Amino acid sequence: LVLFAVGGTINGGVELRSGCVYLAGQTAPGDGIQVIGLNGNVAFRVDRFDATSDVVVRYMRFRSTKGGAGAQDAVSVHGGARMMFDHLSVQFGNDEVFSVEPVATNGDSAADITISNTIIAAGLMPHSTGSLFMSPKSNESLSTSGLSLHRNLWSHNSHRNPAMGRLYDVQIVNNVMYNWKGNVGRMDRGTRADVIANTFLAGPWTTANGREDRIFQHDTLGALSSVYLEGNVARPYQPSPGGNQRVMVKYLAGGGLLPDEAYVEHRHAQPAVPLTVVGADQAATAILDEAGASRRLACDGSWVAARDPLDTRIVADVRAGTGPSQDSEMDHPSDLGGSPSLSAGTPCPDDDEDGMPNAYEARFEFDPLDAADASQDADGDGYLNIEEYLNGSEPR
Repeated sequence: LVLFAVGGTINGGVELRSGCVYLAGQTAPGDGIQVIGLNGNVAFRVDRFDATSDVVVRYMRFRSTKGGAGAQDAVSVHGGARMMFDHLSVQFGNDEVFSVEPVATNGDSAADITISNTIIAAGLMPHSTGSLFMSPKSNESLSTSGLSLHRNLWSHNSHRNPAMGRLYDVQIVNNVMYNWKGNVGRMDRGTRADVIANTFLAGPWTTANGREDRIFQHDTLGALSSVYLEGNVARPYQPSPGGNQRVMVKYLAGGGLLPDEAYVEHRHAQPAVPLTVVGADQAATAILDEAGASRRLACDGSWVAARDPLDTRIVADVRAGTGPSQDSEMDHPSDLGGSPSLSAGTPCPDDDEDGMPNAYEARFEFDPLDAADASQDADGDGYLNIEEYLNGSEPR
């Protein structure tokens, strides 16, 4: 468990090579935590060198900088299983902004990965792309299963919002995709996807290139490909959730609809705890209000608003229908105001150093001098007291 006593910016990328880790960015005081990948390098990377699984990362900001040849994603996940990335703010990737793929060199697949409540935005030209979830060409037998994309905002990326292919099982549920240039996303051979109650909003970059109807495009269908579509809206192209859903996925070449056998009538197998689905408009409202590293924990465990100027600007663009309209406006982080300066704040006193601040322990009648109470479960609901603190919930 990694807690933060101060907020601010970490200059230089962070690489995770071991599992059973929870990075709790919500515990940082001040303006929260931001990690900057210098010289176009990755800000956060997960590499499965030693079973990098069982990972939780919440309420953090990962941003790259302008780089030259060989510049990288802002966040890059290579293999691993049982990972949750929640309430992150990820911007200024030079390759993709946030990508997940198996590892070709050692044969590690990727499984049971959730990205939720996250802003994935402002990929830099000349390769402004959102997310790539695809097995490497050098080993197409590797697979990813159980990938859930839920309540995220992709904004101001030319394409790949997201791109998927080669043996991916994906749930794309209740997301917002805004202001693409080429197309929203792509489904390559082997894609098996549920695309449910998402909102695709054309922006200035979209209309300038006449791409309002370019939602998901398919290159090579393949025998293993299938897609389930329900309740999606594409404004202004297809604004009704009850309208023809099949127009959301077309062939890359020619723009024709896929054959009937590509569209399945029922959702793919659901996880043990399935995603809660709401209508596209309801989801969009919640995403714009809450996505990204939008809040932090006060010392007493209550939530405090903490959305920074960059996220605020990106969300304001979505609400107003504004933002970049040409390539030159997405060339450098400064085109969107750059990564902000974040204040360090004041550490929360924690006399017994158990991870729960004194103010939280006093509020819920724990002993601030007894470190053992953090690993207890006061209300018997299955969550330890320290987990209740991290969730901003009441332990009794």
